[in-house]
Amino acid sequence: MRKTYLVVLLSLSVVLMLSGCSEQATEAPPADAGGSGSLDDGLKAAILLPGSANDQSWSQLGFEGLQAIGEALGAETAYSENVAVPDAVDALRDYAGRGFDLVITHGGQYEEAALRVGEEFPDSKFVVIAGSVGNDSNVTIANINDQQLSYTRGIVAGRLTKTKKIGLVSHLEGMPVMIRTNGAWRMGIKAVDPEIEVCLVYLEDGEDVAAGREAALALFESGADIVEPETNRATQGVVDAAIENGFLTSARDPAEIERGPEVVMYGVDYGYNRLFTGLAEGYQAGQLQGGSYLTGYDTPGAGFEVIWNTNIVTQEILDEIEDEVIPFFLAEPWLEVPPVQAESGCQ
Repeated sequence: MRKTYLVVLLSLSVVLMLSGCSEQATEAPPADAGGSGSLDDGLKAAILLPGSANDQSWSQLGFEGLQAIGEALGAETAYSENVAVPDAVDALRDYAGRGFDLVITHGGQYEEAALRVGEEFPDSKFVVIAGSVGNDSNVTIANINDQQLSYTRGIVAGRLTKTKKIGLVSHLEGMPVMIRTNGAWRMGIKAVDPEIEVCLVYLEDGEDVAAGREAALALFESGADIVEPETNRATQGVVDAAIENGFLTSARDPAEIERGPEVVMYGVDYGYNRLFTGLAEGYQAGQLQGGSYLTGYDTPGAGFEVIWNTNIVTQEILDEIEDEVIPFFLAEPWLEVPPVQAESGCQ
């Protein structure tokens, strides 16, 4: 089969959408104006990662975003790998105490720690990637609009399944970001056909590649012809199992399409390098004041890309996304996701 891939650019911007309970909106600095800073500016930025910096998944996205800050702004950077949630407070205190201006936590599981340390160090700015609340002063939430992307992914899976059974391997059950992400994915599938059985499995450790593989194989053996990952390094186990056994899957890294052109439906460039650099520039400009910076279909500008494997994802499906899904979110950017939609098990 001829290998052809279609890059679909979701044109987005880093926009201040929410601040606490308000709906005040303020445009953030351009995310593509790199090079405006230097070592003389003295910017010091650090990041806490839940996994390894080279995990080819979630933690690597954060590490590369930090590197982008260093390269674009000449900032001094530092990072901590494999940071357990109970250790996050001490790690954040250490960075803030050593004069780091901008400290990023790469995961919503660190939000409570960031809010706590943010009170102790009001002169430092903290960013929680994939968080939920933040504050109105020095703790900022930043991410893509996970509901929009996940609902779109669900539409694609719903259109492609033949067995009418689809699985997802994830972790951190009950966390707000996972409710939004996994619940919207299930809702997208059910919007295609309410009779499709959708099964969610949550791992105890999102870094466990073997557990990801085992969970994916179990879902496949139970009849699922599509099993997707929404986890950290364990994503690799899911993709490996799909390539070896022939069921459809997806990946964070678009390069996985080349490795599994018959099974990897798409990859995603989340645009975190642009997002992180924009946040750092916002800090330097004095415009990073808490709240939430989110990108979605409704925020045109710089953003992320979905790379569809057109060996698998048909033009008809892509047209549906363009003609129906995107206009839906332009009219109503926020999707109400009931927690039950993200519960483990089959529905």
